[in-house]
Amino acid sequence: MPLSGTVILCDHVYQAQGGKFVIAGTFTTLQITVADLRRIDYQVAGLHCYIRIRPEQLGKLPLLVRIRDEQQPPWQAPLLTLMIDAQVNENNIRLVELPLTLPPFGLHIEGPAVESATPMPEAIDLRYSVELLHADELIASTPLDLHFVARSS
Repeated sequence: MPLSGTVILCDHVYQAQGGKFVIAGTFTTLQITVADLRRIDYQVAGLHCYIRIRPEQLGKLPLLVRIRDEQQPPWQAPLLTLMIDAQVNENNIRLVELPLTLPPFGLHIEGPAVESATPMPEAIDLRYSVELLHADELIASTPLDLHFVARSS
């Protein structure tokens, strides 16, 4: 059976007494208000993930978490890559669960120039994918959509 997994974006994930994981506030879209859509410099920080894997064997399980821009070709470098090692033992061989906070990453977006004939959009939408890989094989992913809107004056 091939390795399979799950990635869930959430506001918070923690392990409660008794060992079960609590996932609070799941989402796939963030709405972000900015001063001006012509130039956006934004730091995405504090993204929490719940990762679940059905392992195949005992030992160290190297995993790669990456955030990829879905509007770019797949060979384009991802916005973020993070290597993690999951430890698989007799107690978790059936299911490995990991809470994870992703490191911050920055976005710089140039909208239409002020003097441009292109009208200013009401919003800018970006589509990303949070992916979990093992041995260069995709085992889980979830969308991360960023919806930028201008602050009303």
